[in-house]
Amino acid sequence: MTVRALRIGGGATPIDARPTAKMSVVIPCYNESENLPILLERVCRVMTGMAVPFEIIVVDDGSRDATWQVVSGAGVRIGELRGLRLSRNFGKEAALTAGIDATTGAAIVLLDADLQHPPELIPRLVERWHHGADMVYAVRTSRQADPWTRRLVTRGYYWLFRRLSDVELPMGAGDFRLLDRCVIDALSTLPERVRFMKGLYAWVGFSHEGVEFEPPRRTAGISAMNLRRLTRFGFDGIVAFSRLPLIVAAWLGALVAAPALVIGGWLLLRTLVYGVDVPGYASTIVSVMVLGGVQLLTLGLLGAYVGRLYEEAKQRPIYLVRDAIGLGDPGIGAP
Repeated sequence: MTVRALRIGGGATPIDARPTAKMSVVIPCYNESENLPILLERVCRVMTGMAVPFEIIVVDDGSRDATWQVVSGAGVRIGELRGLRLSRNFGKEAALTAGIDATTGAAIVLLDADLQHPPELIPRLVERWHHGADMVYAVRTSRQADPWTRRLVTRGYYWLFRRLSDVELPMGAGDFRLLDRCVIDALSTLPERVRFMKGLYAWVGFSHEGVEFEPPRRTAGISAMNLRRLTRFGFDGIVAFSRLPLIVAAWLGALVAAPALVIGGWLLLRTLVYGVDVPGYASTIVSVMVLGGVQLLTLGLLGAYVGRLYEEAKQRPIYLVRDAIGLGDPGIGAP
């Protein structure tokens, strides 16, 4: 049976219950053994100062350094700490999903482990949640901490995404955000295996607000998101939320085919009237190259969408859990 509409759980957390509700903080990490102790100390200080029950869920996304040892040691000292260690590096989107699946709070805060998402901003996010917003996202006021190539690619990608997709991505908004339980329940119903979380946050809707902040520079380690990974990640987002590339490819094929038919008819008529003459090699080669390029472009786009269908049809888990701290039996993975 086709699902036409879905009602999400018990709805949003009541406004009057939010000030005392339990909070969850989700931190996905990959090779962040240097930054993680500092971050956990700052998160604990902020959350303790808010005087609400809370939990911290750290997801080790197959790190190759001592990240899991740091999590294990912190779990002994911090009673609110929970840990998940994935069986390999599944990517940040899968790690975020694993952390979200493990939460029990009425609202969750997502932040990176590289210290560029300051935990001191959490009270401002929570304040907007107390006033009724179901989703509060942090908006970068600048990207001076990023290399110029990444700033250029990011700005261009947001521009392109807005024109290709019906989903609106807030400029400067990333994964640093607060989600009410109703948003979490909505995300849990989405079956995508290849997940573009920024698009999913926007697709589920709900009331949302932005809070501006100035990101500090990374103090230790290097970002795992290089230009190649960012390009692949961005292309996955466009494939997940837009069919326009296929439509553009179809129109491009039509634009190339229409003059080809006209020229072909003219050549046929000329041959019938004047006979066969010596063809020009240049025009033949150019025509073959143009048509071949259009065909390869169209096949590539079709392949990207068919490949996405293939990945979804396999129904593999989004992630697999190797070890856990403070979560009992979290299960081996997300269906």
